[in-house]
Amino acid sequence: MKNNYPPLIKTNHEPEYKTSPPLKISSVGTEVKKNSSVMPDGSALLTNTGSNSSLKIQGIDYIVHAVPKMRSSCISDEEFIEIAVKAAQNSIILADREGIEKLAICFIAGKIYRGSCPPEKLAKAIIMGALDQIEENCENLKKIIFVAFKKNDPDPSKEIYEPYLVDAFDKVARASTDYFVKCRRFAEIVSGDICDKGIHGAEAIVNSENAQMGWGGGISGAIQTALGSKASYVDQQRKDLMKKFNELKNQEEDDNTAEISFKVRYGGGYGIDNKLCYIFFVEGEQNKSFIIDPEHFCFKGLSNLWRISNSGTYPPVKITIKKSDKDKGLFEKKDFIKIEEIKNDDKSKDNKTPEEWQEELKKVDNDLKQVFNEDKVNEFKSEGKFGRVEEVKTLLNSVKDDSQFLNLIKTNQNSNSLKEFVSKNPASEVIKVIKRFEFDNLSQLDKEIKTKKIREYYKLGRNDNLTNDQISEYCYRVAIGQIKEDEKDQNTIDPKNNILKYLGIGALFLISFGLLLAFFVRKRKKY
Repeated sequence: MKNNYPPLIKTNHEPEYKTSPPLKISSVGTEVKKNSSVMPDGSALLTNTGSNSSLKIQGIDYIVHAVPKMRSSCISDEEFIEIAVKAAQNSIILADREGIEKLAICFIAGKIYRGSCPPEKLAKAIIMGALDQIEENCENLKKIIFVAFKKNDPDPSKEIYEPYLVDAFDKVARASTDYFVKCRRFAEIVSGDICDKGIHGAEAIVNSENAQMGWGGGISGAIQTALGSKASYVDQQRKDLMKKFNELKNQEEDDNTAEISFKVRYGGGYGIDNKLCYIFFVEGEQNKSFIIDPEHFCFKGLSNLWRISNSGTYPPVKITIKKSDKDKGLFEKKDFIKIEEIKNDDKSKDNKTPEEWQEELKKVDNDLKQVFNEDKVNEFKSEGKFGRVEEVKTLLNSVKDDSQFLNLIKTNQNSNSLKEFVSKNPASEVIKVIKRFEFDNLSQLDKEIKTKKIREYYKLGRNDNLTNDQISEYCYRVAIGQIKEDEKDQNTIDPKNNILKYLGIGALFLISFGLLLAFFVRKRKKY
């Protein structure tokens, strides 16, 4: 099984290493932007849990605050997943550096962050990336425990459970002997509340947090609640560390710390020092090339790197190195170098500008023009078929004048208008709420048919509860095109098709009755 997210290798040139001892931060492999006041996407930061907090009393001494990125702010699922995996890997680097032996990892970038990204794909990548990281570069950290967050409730519809880590762990372990061994040696999988040490036994837990280091919902909210009055103390630790990190980061960089990228193409094998290596030629620069040891970890997971196109050339890729290494002859296994595939743009998006979206959407509601700025348009463009303004118009038109829906968002979303609802919520939540509203307003027969399909999708047994979250998630994923409902089943849900079906059955019954009657009449005439 190939892992597209290889272990991170620190260079000791990251901002956190400019002090001794290093800051309790790991930003390895992240894009460190100058003049920024927040944490880099994919980084991690460590705090203690304060004195006498419920976490500390249990023996949970540390929190690693991992920083994923919102799917709506990424250009693709691949970028979103790569950053989430880096956040997990930097959490492991940080825990190992601080001498932590057991680390409990939540579903980083889960429900609140993932938007249209398939959660199964995200969970699998996090597990594989974490396993490779702990195997490759850890001395102190002995075990990682993946925790599928589960919070029971007497009302099954209010139960919180994201099973994706459990399912992905099982699939990864079964996929190859290599990962089976890694799962047995370095990891465990459990379900429950990550704030309960009795569930996982780790002295440190991972929190999925935003780049501003501000408490949020989901796992972050659960940890804030568990900290109680110490939450503000932990928050101040985070803010102080983030400030120091950005002060160091914003210092003038020199050639030893800066990175530089090149667009290159594979040029075949190249012999150097009695060893066959790989050579890459820089596009647009004559006589500029990079020679890399074929055993370097940068090649792991690059499935398209060796695939020749119809024109007989290899696909272009991006190579990133340290500026100080730009004239290096051979990149050996220990050297820093990254290779990334250059992916095509998502064809499901339209090419219209935010201004063109605004003009189209003001036809739905003139106030919406103010809402659809560049960020909001990009949010919707990351949501499958809703990357096209016509689909968004159809979605919003379906509820703009519906008093029942407007009352719903006022009660449940604290939004007094459609404009406020769209403005306050990410695109994924807007789609999910509207599609769930459509489900709730199906006829009884259609709802039963749809519910049956949802239960089959989640493979629920007769006695298993179907939760509200599962219904909403299913409706959302169908809407953005991640779940393809069978056309035959779709027709079954259409009331018009149901009428035609019953008319057809009635017609067949009448024809059969007529033929039977004719048979008895002829039989009587004979006698």
